[in-house]
Amino acid sequence: MNIGEILKNERVRQHLTVEDISKALKLHHSIIEDLENNRFESIAPVYAVGFIRKYCEFLKFDHIKIKEILDFYNNEIAKNIKTNIAPEGEVLETSDYKKSYLKVVLVFVFIFIVIFAGWYFYKKYRKDLKAVPEKKAKVREKAQNIIFSEKNSIKENTVRVVVLKKVFLTVYEGEDLVFSGVLKKGAKEHWKSEKTIVLRVALPDSIKLVVNGKDLGIIKQNMAYPNEIVVKKSGIRIRRFR
Repeated sequence: MNIGEILKNERVRQHLTVEDISKALKLHHSIIEDLENNRFESIAPVYAVGFIRKYCEFLKFDHIKIKEILDFYNNEIAKNIKTNIAPEGEVLETSDYKKSYLKVVLVFVFIFIVIFAGWYFYKKYRKDLKAVPEKKAKVREKAQNIIFSEKNSIKENTVRVVVLKKVFLTVYEGEDLVFSGVLKKGAKEHWKSEKTIVLRVALPDSIKLVVNGKDLGIIKQNMAYPNEIVVKKSGIRIRRFR
């Protein structure tokens, strides 16, 4: 009995192609070709029996004929199929459909690794970009030196200025401009206010400060821009002013 010829002749008689059978049984076309050409050694017996049964049922063979075909396969063919290891210990080649399946799996694994790696580096890159402004903000915050903090409540701010060398000074009480001009060396000025007092000076080391009764002396800041000295009841802060 030639199982392959029986299957192929019946398929041709019903005007069906290998692709038709492949789609109907959801099997790779190479498996259909192996069955029709009696290449059973390329298919594990446990699968071959199932494939032959599905093929026969699709071709509408009666149960008796299906049983005869399966019995013949089990008795005459399956027992003669070589194992997957040759006597010399060399591994036999796998069937075409198995190779194709392995290739597809490897391709999907590779694509998954590429996508995952791309996603990982994209998230890391985005995180680094977000970290840059935060680092700059921290640097700016460090530039805003807190000279001192006053825990006790003060009713009003008091600022006394002694000019060590000629300097241009601007003073605000809250948002109100109260002074703007050049002070000569040796000049002394003072301001009192319940509001925040802000002094803008090009070179902080040109003046000596007494703030809320505390002698701060010369405030030394090595900055390229004019400086803003903010005096609040809670303390004093110096920062760059542009």
